[in-house]
Amino acid sequence: MINHRLVPILALLFASFAHSSNAATLPYRLDCDLGKGSTLTMHVREFTVRLIPRDGTCHLQVSGTHGELVFENAAKGVQVSSALNLAGDGRQFMVIQTVSSPYKLTVLSLGLHPGVLATVENGYGFWIQNGCADGRWHVWTSDSAFQNEPELVDVYHYDLLVPEVVLDVHGNKLVAVTPNCKLYFDHRIAVLRAGLTTQKIAAFRSHSIKDAFQSGEVKGKILGIVFTDLYIGQETTAHEALREMWPPEDQERVWQWMLKKRSEGVLMHLDSSAPM
Repeated sequence: MINHRLVPILALLFASFAHSSNAATLPYRLDCDLGKGSTLTMHVREFTVRLIPRDGTCHLQVSGTHGELVFENAAKGVQVSSALNLAGDGRQFMVIQTVSSPYKLTVLSLGLHPGVLATVENGYGFWIQNGCADGRWHVWTSDSAFQNEPELVDVYHYDLLVPEVVLDVHGNKLVAVTPNCKLYFDHRIAVLRAGLTTQKIAAFRSHSIKDAFQSGEVKGKILGIVFTDLYIGQETTAHEALREMWPPEDQERVWQWMLKKRSEGVLMHLDSSAPM
């Protein structure tokens, strides 16, 4: 049941995009699915974490030094990270993912006054990855505003191209820092660009690709480029790429669709965007 997004798809994604940027994912330390298995326990600093499967449900308890309950939750699936320096200032946090519809991320502060710093829900799951310029671990997800989107049904494995969002802690807020990972995403754009030729782009723009699968393949790579530029804060570049490669009579409709979806997605549930 538990997967961060769609595990086989993510494997393909990392194989094709992440290898040259030396990005890696950090597995969750504790994992309970469908309330199966035995009780799991770990100690993070002075905190004790117990993940207790019972009656088809995973029960999570985080206790402090004196046994006081700091956080608890229950869901069909629960994943818990080790302590993470998300803010880059020495503060420690725990990332908790509960599997439901939608997925729910909880960022738990492990400081002098432990407690929930932030929660956010999204139709895709959350994973922990590095690869940004600061070298630290961040929480990543894919924007579920594009999940099951009719505009993408003709793109094979379109989940590979759904815009990704990188999350971090700034002050006491969970914010999007995707633009800070520009080098990582520039590599992704380069990979997608390498799969497009002038002939393929011209054929797509003129609707002369007769094979539906091949047309969807070209469409997906173009959208992947535009999505990526848009989500790393390069809106002008994204718009230029769309005008360069998309059928002229349909460009404005698709551009407005992208902007609308972005405004409806996971970004709207975050406090703000962090400065670059």
